[in-house]
This record gives sequence, structure tokens and C-alpha cells, in this order.
Amino acid sequence: MKAIIVITEPFWWKGEVEAIRVLLQLGITYLHVRKPQATESEMRNFLSLFSTDERERMVLHDFFDLAHECGCGGIHHNSRNQTIPSGWKGRLSRSCHNFLELKSYKSAYDYLFLSPIFDSISKQGYSRAFTTDELAKACQEGIIDETVYALGGITKERLEEVFSWGFGGAVFLGDIWSRMDTPYIVSYVQSVIKTAQLAAIPAILSIAGSDPSSGAGVQADLKTISSIGGYGLTAITALTIQNTQRVERFVSISKRDLFDQIRIVYEDFSVKGVKIGMLPTLDSVEAVVEALQKYSFPCVVYDPIMVSSTGQNLMNIEVRREIIQTLSPLLDLITPNIHEAEWILSKNISSVEDMISSSQELEQQLGCAVLLKGGHLDSADMIDVLCDKGEVHLFSHSKILSSNLHGTGCTLSSAIATYLALGNNLPEAVRLAKEYLSSCIQNSHIMQLGKGCGPMWHF
Repeated sequence: MKAIIVITEPFWWKGEVEAIRVLLQLGITYLHVRKPQATESEMRNFLSLFSTDERERMVLHDFFDLAHECGCGGIHHNSRNQTIPSGWKGRLSRSCHNFLELKSYKSAYDYLFLSPIFDSISKQGYSRAFTTDELAKACQEGIIDETVYALGGITKERLEEVFSWGFGGAVFLGDIWSRMDTPYIVSYVQSVIKTAQLAAIPAILSIAGSDPSSGAGVQADLKTISSIGGYGLTAITALTIQNTQRVERFVSISKRDLFDQIRIVYEDFSVKGVKIGMLPTLDSVEAVVEALQKYSFPCVVYDPIMVSSTGQNLMNIEVRREIIQTLSPLLDLITPNIHEAEWILSKNISSVEDMISSSQELEQQLGCAVLLKGGHLDSADMIDVLCDKGEVHLFSHSKILSSNLHGTGCTLSSAIATYLALGNNLPEAVRLAKEYLSSCIQNSHIMQLGKGCGPMWHF
């Protein structure tokens, strides 16, 4: 979602701790603690009243050394304080009052405030500094982007306009605190959070085959992306003729038509993530490689449909080699099953220890992070191994007995892409995607759709 930040009032007041705790529980992104007249002792005592998790979402405007001591997540530069504590690795933000400052400071900070966007509610005579046309132009030129947050006169009613100018967040001060004693403050803040969520729905592109039974392929991807909270886009690589019982044949999309599907979507949408599935021919691989080289995508996840769960080859060796040589270095994550990993490495994988060493070998060979799926391992648990920059993470779930398992690989990979686009790091995105997949399988256990390996329930 777009960031929602609340700045404290400059003075202490009775009930402030409880009010701040409510705001954090309701889902604001960060609380900026601005108390210019406070003493260091008062600030330390104030921070001690909050939990470790709550302090991690707090940003200090003064007494930056307390950020280290008390575990606060960020510090904010202003006219009074512009130093950075030695060894600081937390968030760093700053206030700006014109576009020139934005340009000069953007590379050095995690996010910046721009103010005043509207007439200030808390400061009398502090009038808006930019016209609507100036803000719209700054957005078009990329001066205002996801790292710039609007401050000054921000209210719930103005959020849609603020986000239309390209701001990555909104900063509340007077509006929130003036409503704090009203009976509807909770519903008001909930509405603010909802608006921020809707304004930041990420677009996820699925490059995959079409499944007329809707259990796998782009149909499963779209259901997954929508259920998690993204907006699904598609580039069809092949039209498959299949149902839950068998795959009869497929019709490949030409190289030009596949590339143009990706191009036309990229020209219109800010694509936050890509999931790649079925690539049946050399032409399809080349089209995707060309697109990834030409266009910039924040994260790309590939589910290599090379070898089936029964060990059957699903693409010829020439296509597989092209994927390994030219596509894999352009990926952020590849999600092979054990049979696919065995083919790539020319070795048998029969234990968790084998999976760990194989995931490390695969990452070195392919040039991207690897999630090695262990569903075909002879084990009571479902164990997957993630190797990310040499670091290994194990994910274990009890296997769920079900006849509705069509599209598990598609669902998992598109879920990972969506969670990455929502701002999670890779291990967390995999963990969340695994939990989501388990819920899809569990939710479908009594469904009787199709006569073969049935679809899951994604909602």
C-alpha cells in the first residue's frame, strides 16, 4: 500500500501513548516522533512505554542516538539535526520544500517529505507552495515518485488527489490529532488505510500458457494474484488443449505476438512483478529474453515447466538449454521441482541434505535465487529449500492429501511474485506464498470439479 505516516504533536499530552498504539495497530506505516522541546530523558522514558515491534515503526526527529539504544526504525533529518549516527543502518528520511531539494537528496534517503502540499492544518499561515499543474508536471518528470511523501494539509478527502500526483505516501499531522477524541476516529483511520491500499495495488504480469480448465496457467495466476491483492496482466505463450484428465496438444504463440503482448502491457502499466510459466518453444524463450533485456521489471519469478511430477519431459532439450543459458541470468527466482533440478545438475536428489547442496549449486550455475520444491521427496512433510545469495532457508509444511492439486506450481510462483511486488523480501514472500498455497489446497479438499486432478480453490 501507499505509505501512511503520522507525525506526533510537538507537545506531550495525556492519553498520547494509547492513541499512538491504536494508530499502529490500525496499520499506519510509520510514526514520526517530533518533540522539539523534549529532553533526552523524557524521550527515552516515552519510547520505553512501547514494545520492540512498535518502536521499530517509529522515526525520531531528535536524539538520534536513542534510535540505536531503543531500537527505533528510522531517523529524520531536519534543520535542527542533520547528522547520521555512526553505524546507522535503519531508515533515513528528510523534509524538502522545493523540487530542487527533492532532486539533490533523493539518492541519499529512503524517503522524503515534500511540503506544504495544501494549506497547513496545524501551522497557521503556512500556505501551499505548489500549484496543481506544478505537482502534475513533477510527477510526469519523475521528480515526485514512490519515495516522495506529501505533507501539509493532508486529509482523507484529499488522498486520491495526492496519490494521482504520484506520491508514494501521505503524511498526517493536524487532521488526525484534531479527530482523536471523536467516536469515529477508528473508522476514519481505517478508511485512510483502505484508500492507501487501493491506490497501490501492484500490477503483476503472468507470461504463461492458457488452460481451458482454469486450474493452471494464466487462469490460476490471475486468481492467485487477485486473491492476494494484486492486479493480474497476461501475455499468453501457448493455447493448451487440456482438462483435468489430460493434455491433448498446444498451439504456440509466435515470437512477435508474444513480445508484443509484453510490450503493449509495459507501455501502459507500471508492472511491479512478473511470473513466467510455460515457454514451449525457442521462439517463446527468445521473446521473453528480449523483453526482459529491453524493459525493467522489479522482480521476475520463473516456474520452469520442464519435467512433470512423474518425471516426464515436457520440453525438448534445446529449449531447456536456451533457458538455462540466456533466461536464468535475467531472473530473480527460479522454482524447479526435484526432477528438473536433477536434469539441470545431472545428479540424483533423494534427501533434504541433497536439496540444500543442490539449491546452492543451482544458484551458482543459473545466476539467480533458487526455490527447490520438495513435493516429490519421499517424506511426510512438504519441504522446500530456498537459496538466496548463498543463504539457505527451509520451509516445511505437513503434506495435505488431496485429489485437487492441479496448478500448484503456477499458484506458488505467481503468489511469490505478488508478495514480492507488495514489498516483502524474498524469504518472507516465499513463506507467505507457501501458506497461501496450503490454504488453497485445504479449501478445495471437498470440491468435485473435473474427473481427474482437480483445481484448487484460490479464494
